[in-house]
Amino acid sequence: MRVILLFALLAILVDSSYSRSQEIIACQGDELEIACENNNTVIYIEDAFYGRKNMSVCADPNSELNQVHCIASKSLPRVFSKCHMKKSCTIEATNEMFEVDPCPRLRNYLQIQYRCAERGTDIIGECPFEFWYRWMNGDSPSGTGDYETFYRHKHELPEWCESPDAVQIQLADGSPIHTRNDVIKTGAQYGISCSNVHQDGSTCGDYKARFCCSSGKWAHCSLYINFYLELSWTFAHEL
Repeated sequence: MRVILLFALLAILVDSSYSRSQEIIACQGDELEIACENNNTVIYIEDAFYGRKNMSVCADPNSELNQVHCIASKSLPRVFSKCHMKKSCTIEATNEMFEVDPCPRLRNYLQIQYRCAERGTDIIGECPFEFWYRWMNGDSPSGTGDYETFYRHKHELPEWCESPDAVQIQLADGSPIHTRNDVIKTGAQYGISCSNVHQDGSTCGDYKARFCCSSGKWAHCSLYINFYLELSWTFAHEL
């Protein structure tokens, strides 16, 4: 009974409504397939680019060029239209798909960051509940878009928070992000950005984000263990 009570109490510390990010790469000319095996989950596209950021990925041994950071501007919108909020999708890593050869005389590649999550899940990453910080909404979509990124809000977080464990994203009024069809870039360590130029004539919604930074949690680890061991011992003797 004591062990059961202990694990039940420890489980309360972690918010279970989270999802982990995954990354997949296809070299130019190849086909990329994404599928969510769990029947209750769909694909959430977090980021995507077609072009080249790293010379060692899909390297072309016949090329002597060292050009990097050449990216098709329609990378994210195209991948969104093909895969976002679907059970599975297939997309070709070709110039025809993205209507441009972003890195002439180099072999391009398609890189996609995504997660499989239940529809409406707004947390990326994993976070003990006590390490969430306040909601932040420092931008509006009236200019080029809405940018609620970690870099933008880092000064509002503790100094030791160098890389968040998770982010929670909602519309400013608290609505789930899937209630809009915006093309957005997201990530646990990134936050959210929405560029109006990617919205096919419309304007981005107004988003808010809050980050989880639990880098200091191990400093308190012994405190938590001692507390719950003492609590479980008390319960065991009272039962």
